[in-house]
Amino acid sequence: MKMKEGVWTFKRVVFLLLCSIGLCQSYAQDVATSISGCVLDSATRQPVPFATIGLTAKDKTTTAATVSNIDGSFALSAKKRGDHTLSIVSLGKTPIEIPLKLTGKAINLDSILMADDTQKIEGVDVVGQKQIVKMEPDKLTYSIADDPTSKTLTVLQILRKTPMVSVDGQDNISVNGSSSFKVYVDGKPNQMMTSNPTQVFRAMPASAVKSIEVITDPGARSDAEGGSAILNLKMATSDPSATDGTMGNVRAEVGTREVGGTVYLAMKKNKHTLTADVAVEHMKADGTRSENLTTYNDGSSIESVTTSDVKMPYKMGSLGYSLDIDTLRTLSLDFSASQFKRKQDGHNETIQMNGDELISKYLESSDSENTYNDLSASLDYTRQLPTDKEDNINFSYMFSRDWNKDETDNRYSDIIGAKKESLKDLYQTGTGDNKNHTAMIDLRVTPVKALTILAGGKYTGHRSNSEEDMVTDTTTHSDFEYKYDIGAAYFEGNMKWDKTKLKAGLRYEYTHQKQRTTHEFSKSYGLVVPSMTFSQQLTDRQNIGLTYSVRVRRPSLSQMDPFEDKSDPLRISKGNPDLEYEKTHAFKLSYSLVSQKVMFSFNTTYATRPNGVYNFSRALDDGVILSTYGNIMRRNELNFRIYTALTLSQKTRLMFNVADKYIRVSSHELDKKKTGWTPNAFVNIQQELPGKIQLMAACFANGRDIQLQSRGDVFVGMFGNLSRSFLNDKLNVGVHGFMAADEGGDFVMKNHVEGIGYVSDTKMKWPAKSLSCTLTFNFGSGNINRKTRQHEQEENGSERKSGPSFGV
Repeated sequence: MKMKEGVWTFKRVVFLLLCSIGLCQSYAQDVATSISGCVLDSATRQPVPFATIGLTAKDKTTTAATVSNIDGSFALSAKKRGDHTLSIVSLGKTPIEIPLKLTGKAINLDSILMADDTQKIEGVDVVGQKQIVKMEPDKLTYSIADDPTSKTLTVLQILRKTPMVSVDGQDNISVNGSSSFKVYVDGKPNQMMTSNPTQVFRAMPASAVKSIEVITDPGARSDAEGGSAILNLKMATSDPSATDGTMGNVRAEVGTREVGGTVYLAMKKNKHTLTADVAVEHMKADGTRSENLTTYNDGSSIESVTTSDVKMPYKMGSLGYSLDIDTLRTLSLDFSASQFKRKQDGHNETIQMNGDELISKYLESSDSENTYNDLSASLDYTRQLPTDKEDNINFSYMFSRDWNKDETDNRYSDIIGAKKESLKDLYQTGTGDNKNHTAMIDLRVTPVKALTILAGGKYTGHRSNSEEDMVTDTTTHSDFEYKYDIGAAYFEGNMKWDKTKLKAGLRYEYTHQKQRTTHEFSKSYGLVVPSMTFSQQLTDRQNIGLTYSVRVRRPSLSQMDPFEDKSDPLRISKGNPDLEYEKTHAFKLSYSLVSQKVMFSFNTTYATRPNGVYNFSRALDDGVILSTYGNIMRRNELNFRIYTALTLSQKTRLMFNVADKYIRVSSHELDKKKTGWTPNAFVNIQQELPGKIQLMAACFANGRDIQLQSRGDVFVGMFGNLSRSFLNDKLNVGVHGFMAADEGGDFVMKNHVEGIGYVSDTKMKWPAKSLSCTLTFNFGSGNINRKTRQHEQEENGSERKSGPSFGV
């Protein structure tokens, strides 16, 4: 009996032990694993609120989920053990997956850094130090609004930093390697800026512009005579999130070489928007010196030294109004006017020798004044179509006029050797007048999601005339008239499938040209202008593109005017009324790569121009040099451009903009051929200093161009800017300095010319060093929008397609 009781007791103990073990295991399985952390932005270290956080088991089942708090923190728990994956997703950020092994012990992930999403970008968007550069095969966009150094700079100074653009030591602008380009404002041609880009951009504050588009391949919608590129300025008022109110700024600049100011005002009330802009500037270049030695084939020579003081006053005004008739229709009107003067007071000493024998010597004093005026007015009507919110039909009309007056007064004294009657005091005047009437209709439709069609027509009527008078003891008068009418039609298709885009277009232009001087001459001709852009997204961070385009350039009035300019008795210049238009074929291959801290873009372009207009010169029998124009130059270019932006730290950004082109020019008429490389480089660093001071420092070099009869020099310059904002960015103060790497900080330019029958060498010293202070005061409230609905739709559509940008 006792034995049975013992056995029973043993079994009961074993049973209880087994139950205890089972209970312990069951309890252990019920202990949940807690997971916590904090989600932060990788660039700013700011919290990422409302991020979706999920925990997934190995069998893909979700075991827990939550969202991050306003401070980025989160916490969740799961009872299931084993291998899991923690996924974190937030709009505009790159998703994160973290492998975890759940054992029942708490897991603290501390800070989890999320980078901006780059996988949805069609183009290449780069955001670094609040600076945005978007690269596409046919254009790039430089965001001025997000550049912290732009608040006290001018548009000209910003252009020095813009990829595909270079500005030399005399502020001459070239785009995509050419000085032949057009300027648009909010997608519409602007004749005033195209005619005088240096003067306008030097006076225009960068804060008035939201972004600059450098359109290297304009497509079929653009005129055949579009030059090599288009600069499209999107004004600061082109923010689509418009609210009623008044805003503007006042800017003043005082420096060693310039003084000026601008006032900008924008007002919006319900459906009405009004903008006004006024700018004045006065620049000077006192102490300009030029030394020239010309040696003729017969052994004679002419040596001259010229000193001069130059004054350049400029003033500009614009007025714009737009009306949102309803949600589908917009009407806008624009008016602008400007005046630029160049006043020069010069003194020249000239010595003419025949070997060691003095032929003549004299002094010359000259006063000249050149005045350039621009006036333009435009009307724009846009109707959105019901098929798609980006589809629309647009009607526009623009009138533009530019006219100039030139006056030169030359006086001679201390004449030795030469006969006085051959050097007579000279008073010369000239006027020129150009008028343009332009009417356009554009249609944009999207028949299917992957295809957008652009079509339209355009008429341009151009009228030019010039009159010249040269007064000595007699008066010589010249009258020249030139006009043309152009009718154009275009069709362009934009197709997109998966990661591939294709834009192909065709434009036809018919031109009737007529000119009158001593005889009348007229002709008519048609042009077929094709264009194509192909782009492929290789990976999420890489794009490649290929473009082909044809550009046409008609000769200008100054190139065709046959009047002989004899303001310099030893150098006569005149135009050629029989000039033909130039035609250029261009092929471009581009590549872009973006990483978290580096943006890299490379493109190479081959362009050929078989009948280029060239300004050539030859020596006459009496030693006078005659300069004129002819379609005598064949030009081939192979252009390489590299743009690199590096984010070294959160407060430091470094940018390189480097270009080099191999040029081959030849002429059967001149029996000349030249080849050579023309390098250009720009290096810029932006640094945030203590006290919220923004520093920008840059160095640039512009190589000499290769020409048939001349060889230029290299420009090397440096400039910097210190700026600081006060009163919540209402007041911006900047100090800007500029200097060359030559004598005393001024530019020394050398030019060698090998003309027909002579050789000439010129050394010119141009005042360059300057120091200026800029004050900009922003006032008002509201976010004013003044642009056509068509441009707003194009911009919004582009932003939707490109996706969010990301931090570098």
